[in-house]
Amino acid sequence: MNYIAICVASYKRPLGLKRLLESFDNMVYQDGQVEIFIADNDDEGHAAFDYVEANRTRHRHKIHCEIESNPGISFARNRCLAMAYGAGPQFSYFAFTDDDIAVSQNWIADLVLTAETYGAYVVFGKREPRFECVPSNEILHSGLFHDEFQCPVSGMEVEEGPTSNMLVAARVFDKIGYAPFDVKLSLSGGEDTDFCIQMRMSGFRFVAGASAVCYEFFPKERLSEQWITNRYFRTGSTYGYLTKKHKSRTSFYIGAAKKTLVLVKLYLMYLLSGDLPSKCRLYNTLGYFYFITKGNSFQAYRREGGSLQPATIVQKSLY
Repeated sequence: MNYIAICVASYKRPLGLKRLLESFDNMVYQDGQVEIFIADNDDEGHAAFDYVEANRTRHRHKIHCEIESNPGISFARNRCLAMAYGAGPQFSYFAFTDDDIAVSQNWIADLVLTAETYGAYVVFGKREPRFECVPSNEILHSGLFHDEFQCPVSGMEVEEGPTSNMLVAARVFDKIGYAPFDVKLSLSGGEDTDFCIQMRMSGFRFVAGASAVCYEFFPKERLSEQWITNRYFRTGSTYGYLTKKHKSRTSFYIGAAKKTLVLVKLYLMYLLSGDLPSKCRLYNTLGYFYFITKGNSFQAYRREGGSLQPATIVQKSLY
């Protein structure tokens, strides 16, 4: 029998968390036991913690929830792992997802089956987007959704994948530790990519699990050109941080020199086309040079504004 710890980072999305927990209630998994660990990263409002305390008996699985007062996704994910580590059972696997996700009925069963069938320590499932409003065709074909939501066939080896749909064998944490998410990336993002790099460097093999499906919900404010270009800028900045962290000093500066030529090329391409994909590639490289000049000071997830709540969802094919 497998014991599975599901780790959820939550911040100001009580209705999103409710939707996620209800999807856990509907899961079918007969070969083991599931426990849920939630880190509420809202130190003031603690909406996730309050929801769990008021509704834990309504849900099928045992739920643990603690407030993580340090702001940022890395702190929240590390808190989930610390909770699970201290819970007592010897968990076989740790699954990760977020409060803007709902999972399919066979999500856990398919992740575990893929891991055991292909002898993999890490499995990345498939995400499908759900939209609050219909995005423009330009946004749909900007590259963001096409690139991020593609999933190879089950068993195919991959370099990385979404932390919102990830299964990791316990042996991984026994080797790299139970606080693997870099807190320097808490508010800039990229902690998931860094986690993947650490696992690859430790020799662990990743595969895709296309049958393990989850659904990511996008509110209206995330379906704008500004949000998308900001995201590309953020990934460029965190790429700079990660290359400096994990590569030699010489390799880092050679890469920076090459990026200078790339920046000129991308700027000319954007002037000629003016389309969103060209703009996204340009912003990605500008984000890289932001890191070069200012270090890891870019905060894509500043703690301001209100809660993001689920709305009426429009489904539209990306392809």
